[in-house]
Amino acid sequence: MSNALFEPILLGDIQLKNRIVLAPMTRFRADEEGSIANDLLATYYSQRASDGGLLISEATSISEESLFKKSVPGIYTNEQIAGWKNTLSKVHAKGGKIVLQLWHIGLPDINALDDEEIEDYIAKFVQGAENAIEAGFDGVEIHGANSFLIDQFLNESTNKRTDKYGGSTENRNRFALKVTEAVISVIGAGKTGIRLSPWAIDPNNKDVSQWISLLQSLTPLGLSYAHIIRETPGVNNEPETEHILGLRRAYGGGNLILNRGYVPATAERSVADGSADLIAFGKLFIANPDLVERIRLGRRLNENADSATFYEAKEGDLSYGYTTYPTWEEEEEE
Repeated sequence: MSNALFEPILLGDIQLKNRIVLAPMTRFRADEEGSIANDLLATYYSQRASDGGLLISEATSISEESLFKKSVPGIYTNEQIAGWKNTLSKVHAKGGKIVLQLWHIGLPDINALDDEEIEDYIAKFVQGAENAIEAGFDGVEIHGANSFLIDQFLNESTNKRTDKYGGSTENRNRFALKVTEAVISVIGAGKTGIRLSPWAIDPNNKDVSQWISLLQSLTPLGLSYAHIIRETPGVNNEPETEHILGLRRAYGGGNLILNRGYVPATAERSVADGSADLIAFGKLFIANPDLVERIRLGRRLNENADSATFYEAKEGDLSYGYTTYPTWEEEEEE
C-alpha cells in the first residue's frame, strides 16, 4: 500500500483522508435541455467518490454565452443549481468531497474588451462560485488553464493589450488575480482553488516566469490549492522537472496539486519527496471508478480507458464508457 498518498491533508476548509484527486474532465453527458447535471452524472461522480477523497467536477459553464456545447453542465440557472444537488448528495453520502470547476471557454479576441466588459466577466465567475456553494459543493476551482478566458490573459501570444491588463507580467496576471480575489470575497479562500497550465498554448514553453509570478501573487491569498497541469507526462519514476519544482517553490507553503501522466508509483514519489501535495488522475480514474481503493489495496489497474467514448456516447448509449467500468470486486466476480 502507498503511504504518502494516504496521508490526510487539510485543503483550506476541505479535510481529506487521501491525496488522490479526480481530475476535471469534460465528458459531454449533461442533459442538453438546459445543460443540467442529470442522474447519469450523479452516478459517475458517486462511483469515483471515496471516503475523504477529492473530486473536481468537469468544466462547468458560468454563463450561457460561454457554453461550449449544450451537453456541458452549467451553474448559472436555478435549474442547473438544483440539478447538481443530486450529484452532491450521492458523493457526500460516500464521504467524498467535491469542488466545481468554474469555466469560461474564452473569446476570439480579448484585446477588444473594455473595463466594463472585463468587470462583467469577473462578476460571472463570482456568481458561479456563489451558485456552486448554494448547490452544496465543498468549494470551487477557477479554470485558469487550457487556453480558456483566464489563460488568454496570461499568455503573451493571446494578450496584446497595452492597458492595465497587458504589456507586462504583472498586468497579464491582473485578470486572474481579480477573479480569484472576487471569488474569495464571497465564498472564502479556504473554498477556492485555481488550475493553471503554463504549457497549454506552447507545449515546448521554456519560460514559466509568468506563472511563477502569478503563483507568488496568489500565495498570500491563502487558497485551498493551486492545480498545475505538467508540461509532459513523466516516465518510470523520474523526478519532476525543474520547471515544476520552480513553480512549487514559487507557491511557497500553499497546497499544490499536480496532474498529467501519473501512475501510482510516480504519484507516490512526487508526494513523498514534496514535489506535490496531491496528484490528480484523469484517464486512470475513467477506467477505474474505484481507483483509490485499487491503489490502497495494490490491486491491478485497468489501463484500457476507451478513448472513443471520452467525449461522446457510443451508439446513443450515454452510459457506455462512462459509468460502465467495473470495480475490482466486480471484475473478480466475472
